[in-house]
Amino acid sequence: MNNAFSVSITTGDNPNDAVIKGINNLGGISKFIEKDETVFIKINLTMITGFPSNVNFNTLIEVIKLCKTAGAKKIYVGSFPFENLTIKDVSEELGLKEFTEYFGSELAFLDNSDKLKISKEEKLRLQKESFKEVEVQDSIIKYPKLILNVDKFICINQVNVHPLFDIHLSLLNLFSCIPFKFRKIEHQEDVEKDYIIADQYKTDLISRILDIYEIKKSNLIINDLFYFMEGAGPFIYKDSKINPIKHIVCGNEAIATDYITLKILGLNPKKNFLMSHWIEKNIGISNLEKINLSGENLEDINFTFKQCKKRIEDIYVQKFNIKKGEICSGCFLQSYYLLNFLKTFFLKDLNYLPQCSYLVGANPLEPDSPNNILLYGDCAIKTTEKREFRTIEKEGKDIKTLFLKKAIIEKKNKKILEIPGCPPNLQDTLNLFLRYFKKSNLPTLNFYMKKLNKTQKNS
Repeated sequence: MNNAFSVSITTGDNPNDAVIKGINNLGGISKFIEKDETVFIKINLTMITGFPSNVNFNTLIEVIKLCKTAGAKKIYVGSFPFENLTIKDVSEELGLKEFTEYFGSELAFLDNSDKLKISKEEKLRLQKESFKEVEVQDSIIKYPKLILNVDKFICINQVNVHPLFDIHLSLLNLFSCIPFKFRKIEHQEDVEKDYIIADQYKTDLISRILDIYEIKKSNLIINDLFYFMEGAGPFIYKDSKINPIKHIVCGNEAIATDYITLKILGLNPKKNFLMSHWIEKNIGISNLEKINLSGENLEDINFTFKQCKKRIEDIYVQKFNIKKGEICSGCFLQSYYLLNFLKTFFLKDLNYLPQCSYLVGANPLEPDSPNNILLYGDCAIKTTEKREFRTIEKEGKDIKTLFLKKAIIEKKNKKILEIPGCPPNLQDTLNLFLRYFKKSNLPTLNFYMKKLNKTQKNS
């Protein structure tokens, strides 16, 4: 292999210094950005919780400044958020529009959520004008025209732990170049044992992530490890912790930069789901071990960190008794977010709830009682249709007899909440919780969902 793929590992007193060093090690910003070029800077823009769920503003500021120094004509900053949030939602809470404008760039409303009070016809027209249908591996993907049409593409990725892929690689950052609804992997057919055992969800998800990576390659990748969120991450959860690693990894290719980032964190790239899948496909780089490295010596870096819990049943949530069956990565990932979301933001609400049995996966374990059974996902719903807890015995009168003798009658158990989906959507799940447990028992969640549902209605 030639040394066309270069990666630099740097450190410094602050992220700004480390970024400048890293880009200089790769030949300087002028190697990536030329005068009068348009630039799109892809950032982490996931939730309203701020840094480090989202981009480190210090790193972003420095990159914008460097692009302006190189003579960039127009600098866009953007991404698509998590699930049903809009860019406008996140921007208004964090002041992103004003922030980007202050430093001479522009927040890209890729979802057109900044357009207020327009008709459905106008929304459809804007969506058609904003996206291009790109064919990748026999599938059609709607990709933002703005990103496709810029001269240079930079990815600033905030590296945190990730429940499925160990850490949040730049490949996952690039995946959110498209809206969440196009990133979803859903299995619409009946529950199939092979689908779960083979974990087809994970395979399909990885394939789609790599498809998005192929559509528009980044010219410059910055994996920001200066502050690293370990523990429950990748969003700010109750059991998350910020660890100052003080390293920045810069590269001219996403796979190579992610490969070195994994090595820095003591993880074997060949055992990482995303990286190993890519290596098997042999896309692009033939030998990742021969990447041209500069800056800090990789062998001198020794860092250990606390990873996400890998088993749903190990996540403790007050009032929730988790009963797992055969579970695919989809229900694992969404359950992980749901449970951590509840225990982080709605701890007071949980005090009002009765004890619940949370059944997830195909053929889950038996609930602790016939009361307040939460069936999460299509697998749990369909594989428990004939379970005894679906009916309860009650004392009633036998109308078939002349003297209406007392008898034991079987009735449908109404103390069950079914949460459909493969996997279920977080917002839909929270709305179902409100309906089942009553809004008065979940005051904080009710307030949160009112605001979110109103925003969705108006956007």
